[in-house]
Amino acid sequence: KGRSTYAGHAIEFAFQEAGINATPLREWCVAWPSDAKFRKDISESTLYVTLEPSNHRQGEEKPPITQLVEMAQIPRLVIGCQDPIAENASKGAGSLHAAGVSVTMGILQEECNHLIESYADLCNSKVHRMARNHFRIHGRPMGHLHCSVIDSDDAEAFARNGNSFGKNFGGQHLSYRDFGTYEIAPPPESIWAADTSDDMDEFSSEIDDFFSMEFEEEDSQETLGGNPMMPWYEQVDACVATFPKPGNGPVNDPTLQARLRGLKWLATQGKLLPAGVERVLVMDATDLADLPLKNDDPNLPPGVNVEELWKADGRKPTRVLLRHGDNAMAIAVAQAAAKAAAAA
Repeated sequence: KGRSTYAGHAIEFAFQEAGINATPLREWCVAWPSDAKFRKDISESTLYVTLEPSNHRQGEEKPPITQLVEMAQIPRLVIGCQDPIAENASKGAGSLHAAGVSVTMGILQEECNHLIESYADLCNSKVHRMARNHFRIHGRPMGHLHCSVIDSDDAEAFARNGNSFGKNFGGQHLSYRDFGTYEIAPPPESIWAADTSDDMDEFSSEIDDFFSMEFEEEDSQETLGGNPMMPWYEQVDACVATFPKPGNGPVNDPTLQARLRGLKWLATQGKLLPAGVERVLVMDATDLADLPLKNDDPNLPPGVNVEELWKADGRKPTRVLLRHGDNAMAIAVAQAAAKAAAAA
């Protein structure tokens, strides 16, 4: 048996439990125990899956899961429901059938569709459709640079709601990093604090023109989650915050603690993200010595459980990426912090 999680595919886990060792390289590397009976059992087995296996690579790290089924020499496959992404439907099953696997699809289809209902809603959301279209056109993942905006005449709303969008885009402050009359802030904790329907229509039309695709209204996006952040965050692979260089932090506040607000967001708001959304902190190697690893660090912003961030219990590990230099150093720091937090 196997169940898909942020850590891997259900078929991988099922094969591991059965005793098949599968390693994802450029292609799947599959090894069986030296047991004649085991090999005979595999050659006569049937694999049952809720969802049609995909014949697309899983990012850069993993080959198609259909290739794993084929290389494991499973002779029969029973599929509950087809891929809910219209352009991918039946392609995985067709690929395995062409490879000589006996494929049956549509068994308990209604029940299986109910099981994957949340997944189907997510992968057919407009953000995901935009991402697939972007990758198809440009050959690289789509990313969103998100900055908070405040109308210069609406400072009270900003103070009341934290980093939030003001009523229009003509203000003089975006928050922290100075770009002429504008500044950039970390991801918001509250969205559309003072918006109107006219403002939303204006924003949506601007985005529509840029991407040639419209976003859902905020209310409909909320059905995919329920936390106070923009629901788009729940649909991405990773959320990235920065540890700014000295001098690039909040205006008139040069303290190290002020520069750690991106870390604070990852540790507080970021923990509300789904377990499969990776949290990433981007920084300079020269600041690694100042990176808080324990809750007793005097530079840690108030209300931050940084040990929980590094431990990342039950979710993808928190990552550190360096703007320049050897990222092996950053990986080692994050792993050491995770081990220390787990042992605490």
